[in-house]
Amino acid sequence: MHALDLWLLHWLNAWVARSPAAFYSALAQGDRTPWVLAACTFVLLWFSGVPDPPAADGAPTDAKGRLTRWEARRRTVLTFGAMLAGYLLSRALQIPFERLRPLAVQPLPIRVPIDPTVWAQVQQNLGKQGSFPSDHAVMFFSLTAGVFAIKRWLGPIVLAGALYFSALRVGVGFHWPSDILAGAVLGVALTLGAFALARRWRFAPDAVVAAFEHYPVAAYPLSFLVLLDLTQRFAAVFAFLASLGSGYVHR
Repeated sequence: MHALDLWLLHWLNAWVARSPAAFYSALAQGDRTPWVLAACTFVLLWFSGVPDPPAADGAPTDAKGRLTRWEARRRTVLTFGAMLAGYLLSRALQIPFERLRPLAVQPLPIRVPIDPTVWAQVQQNLGKQGSFPSDHAVMFFSLTAGVFAIKRWLGPIVLAGALYFSALRVGVGFHWPSDILAGAVLGVALTLGAFALARRWRFAPDAVVAAFEHYPVAAYPLSFLVLLDLTQRFAAVFAFLASLGSGYVHR
């Protein structure tokens, strides 16, 4: 597995390190862009489906077999919940799995054709964070699984984006290919698991969708803030968790 990891790492690195401009572009694209696109995708999913009231028997489709808007929103809520849970879980798993990122390994296993001072800053920011599993891959592929279940024609596009951004992150040395694979498996498994559980316990996602139906003035501004935090890689969520941990230590 290590030999395959190295081969794929070198192959993708050769692709993004073909020029300084290509490497800088890969660094920029792989950082914030996928999170912004993920937030936009959730908005699109939320307004998909046939705008009919939910069927009395709770059927997910209408008479023509089209997904109802209520069901599409239920699945969107489940996808977001699975993605957030997976992202937090992957960050937690990086603690016991003390695997260095390629950019932190010495001698450096990749080629970096950019200003050494810029690269040193990148290493300082990311070198101490664990590599396995990839939290970005969890987000990419958890969302992809949800999209296939809600808006199937969009699924291949989102999958292509997930593979592209994953390749960029490997190419610049942020992750080993096996980190991406583990994150992808975890993300897809959590989304599918959330859908399976929701077939028996409908209350939680239904309650969220109902809140938007009955209290839109409060629900939509709140959802905007949630999606804004998503574009910041859940910075507010981690700040909140850190404050809880700090409070516990002080007590």
